[in-house]
Amino acid sequence: MVGDPAAVSWADGRVDVFVRGGDNRLWQQWTGCGGCQWSGWLKPLGDDGTLASSPAVTSWGVGRLDIFVLGTDGAIYQRFWNMNAWSAGWQYRGTPPQGSADRPAVASWGAGRLDVFVEGNDRHLWQSFFSGGGWSTWFQPPGTEQGTLASAPSAAPWGGQNLTVFVRGTDARVYQSTWSGGWSSWGTIGAPQDAVVGAPATVTTRGANPYVLGRGTDDHAYAFLPPGSGFGPGGATQEIVVSSPRYTSTTATLTAYQFSGGVWRVALGPYTAELGYNGLSDNRTENDGTTPTGTYTFGATMYGLGSPVNGRYAYHNLVCGDWWSGVHDSTYNQYLFVPCGQDPPPNSEALWQQTVAYQHFAVINFNINPTSIGRGSGIFLHDYTTSGVTAGCIALPSGTLESVLGWLDPAQHPVIRIGTTAEVGPPSP
Repeated sequence: MVGDPAAVSWADGRVDVFVRGGDNRLWQQWTGCGGCQWSGWLKPLGDDGTLASSPAVTSWGVGRLDIFVLGTDGAIYQRFWNMNAWSAGWQYRGTPPQGSADRPAVASWGAGRLDVFVEGNDRHLWQSFFSGGGWSTWFQPPGTEQGTLASAPSAAPWGGQNLTVFVRGTDARVYQSTWSGGWSSWGTIGAPQDAVVGAPATVTTRGANPYVLGRGTDDHAYAFLPPGSGFGPGGATQEIVVSSPRYTSTTATLTAYQFSGGVWRVALGPYTAELGYNGLSDNRTENDGTTPTGTYTFGATMYGLGSPVNGRYAYHNLVCGDWWSGVHDSTYNQYLFVPCGQDPPPNSEALWQQTVAYQHFAVINFNINPTSIGRGSGIFLHDYTTSGVTAGCIALPSGTLESVLGWLDPAQHPVIRIGTTAEVGPPSP
């Protein structure tokens, strides 16, 4: 094998892995049972292309695979599998004006949509996309022109028609740029041990923001949990699992797990938790009454009308003027203080007025860094409500909530996984 493998899943239990072999041809291996049995390595039928890079692969639907590679002429080429057959040979997809420096990256946020990214020989990011009617020309995503790349990119979709691209910068840190109706400029998310070796990798779980994986200078794998928790070896060692019988359920089972001695053990629970009045959603939008599925970290500050229950987190006692912003501007989905008596911010929640639900709460980092306006704001783990359902948050009885919040330790990068019992279960090493 030469270079890095690429993998994708287009159905439950299905994983397809592609590599560039020592013969510079494409090789594939797949499983249809979550890894219980593998096919063995094989060459896709009719493949006679010579690769000059590792492959990139994505899927925009059941039985669909799209593979992209760098050819020996410096251009990008594509092959695809469409349910029961491979396309005829490699199809030319062009290249940036000065050529491509390394392997491409590809992502898809919907049926028939493909976004391909490469590092050009000018060390800038270039993009070409397919949206059903043909391929665009190669262009630099607006806002990314000033960035100088030191690696091939990786890309992941999230939350509908959103994309984030990750690269290694010339300072050996990982940088990101996000499309959410327009491209953001480059911003750093740091690096394991202040330096990442080679190109970062990324993957998106159902409904969540991207995970980023990087190789540290100690040759260990590091994970950047979504979003904002920082790089850490092995990821979280505290995990809360919230599972409901079906998407329409308005209650769920919440269990907290602790990783210690090489194994996960139940630390708290199981407890019965309240969900949104419309159950769960993989694609939550503003005011739809659903609890978002996915895996999320917790905010660095806890809030409440009561006394703090966890000295390891910053704590803000709620007072008149404390809002959670739903304003469609740069404050969206953030804590916002407006002096008491002034005009309230539109579409926002008056936190201090929720005297039952907000005795204590932790912020679930849904739709935060990056933030998509209109996707929804203010997803918390808070006290039971008087109605028995929430507007999208997760709620526990007061004493139970205090135990869970008091158990969380930011040094252990805790995460919360939300989904149906068919999708989420106890964590595994």
